[in-house]
Amino acid sequence: MNETSQRQLKEYLEKKLNLNVKENESMSKYTTLRVGGYADLFVDVSDNNLFAEIYKKASELKVPIFVFGGGSNILVGDKGIRGLVIRNSSSQIEIKDIVKSIKINKTDVPRKDSKLGLSSVWTDMKYEEEISDGRKVMVSAGTALSALIHKTLKEKLTGLEWFTGIPGTIGGAVWNNIHGADWFFGDFISEVYTIDSRGQKKVYKKEDLNLKYNHSDFQTKNEIIVSAEIILPYGNISRAKATAEEWKKRKAFQPRNSAGSTFSNLSEEVYKNAGLENGAAGFVIDKILNMRGYKIEGASVFAEHGNFIVTDQNTTARNVKDLIELIQTKALEKIGIELQPEIVFVGEF
Repeated sequence: MNETSQRQLKEYLEKKLNLNVKENESMSKYTTLRVGGYADLFVDVSDNNLFAEIYKKASELKVPIFVFGGGSNILVGDKGIRGLVIRNSSSQIEIKDIVKSIKINKTDVPRKDSKLGLSSVWTDMKYEEEISDGRKVMVSAGTALSALIHKTLKEKLTGLEWFTGIPGTIGGAVWNNIHGADWFFGDFISEVYTIDSRGQKKVYKKEDLNLKYNHSDFQTKNEIIVSAEIILPYGNISRAKATAEEWKKRKAFQPRNSAGSTFSNLSEEVYKNAGLENGAAGFVIDKILNMRGYKIEGASVFAEHGNFIVTDQNTTARNVKDLIELIQTKALEKIGIELQPEIVFVGEF
């Protein structure tokens, strides 16, 4: 990639697609950690129909692209991001066909949260819906998860209540197969629609996505998630709304200036082999490593929960990354386990 290619791409996006392209845009304004360097080129895209043209032209010019939504699960390096950064702000929700006699089949993924050995406050709201009918829902990847939950509950569709309080967009929920209580977002996926580097549209069935804990195959695909079709049941709406309110209360402590959970929880096998009473990453950081409140420059372990790293106005991305790596080192040295970050590292550090 060179400056000539970037100039050509900028001109194409502005003149051909009528987009407002910013140069050297600070990414700290768009991430929940409030840190990060500059994007060479930055554009906000709200029209799904433009992604094919953007990706195809960027590929032709060999300009790398990075697409994000709410910025809640990423750490952008202090040296910024080369190429084109796209913020997907396309927010569309379409309630589609009625689906008769549906059954929500949970994806074949180990339910780590159900085996953490946590106190009952985190495990007392587990239930299976007794349902018959539901609806297909088409949602754009840039849609805020909170907006989708609000809309579907209003339509008396249940299932997404388990994800209340989780920040981010639908693209991120699919990409990372987010989890809430004993459920994964992938449990409700029917199809996912993407754009590849040639500008070609692709469709994936749920079984094609290799869904795991905090994982989908999109993490290794060079494709843009454009939208997803999910299937939600007409379940017990009163119980669903009560569950959503309860999760909202329980997650009210989560700090704004963080990227969400820093590390994945441990599997039952891993935490038992390490002689731990449960596998919550926050428990390990707080009770085993005694690092609650630990600070490196402006980055610190949140005082109320060990699995959140928070920042202040003087924090750098390097501070955050150093703290993450220090926690990993201490966990490996003290109990022989490797804590896996849920945060995605983007750009140059």
